[in-house]
Amino acid sequence: MAMYARLTGDSALMALIAAVYDFTAVPDDAALPYVTIGDATETPLNAFGTRGYKTRHLVHVWDSQYGGQLKVQTIIARLNTLLDQQMLILATQAFVYMLFQQAHVLPDPGANKIIHGIVEYESFSQE
Repeated sequence: MAMYARLTGDSALMALIAAVYDFTAVPDDAALPYVTIGDATETPLNAFGTRGYKTRHLVHVWDSQYGGQLKVQTIIARLNTLLDQQMLILATQAFVYMLFQQAHVLPDPGANKIIHGIVEYESFSQE
């Protein structure tokens, strides 16, 4: 929720894309380019009686191959401005950090001519 609010609240990012979706709720007729948030993996990172959670977040950028990689790279750069080493406000936990880990841009196979950017972030939060 906090990541969605951060991304959709940024006019510069929203000028680059059509929408931000949960990765399980993309409409069949979604306009390109768009971003999906999802594929999170959480592991415990407890210390000194405090529950901690390290989470690997994947953010996906989807666009047409016809424009090449430049648009996807521009969107990834904006995602990094908004998320890498930035604080998020969580409803039930204390946010500690969010760090960019890596990004890959590749063409998806098939007739749709889609280019796919995959951006990985790591976050840590505590109760």
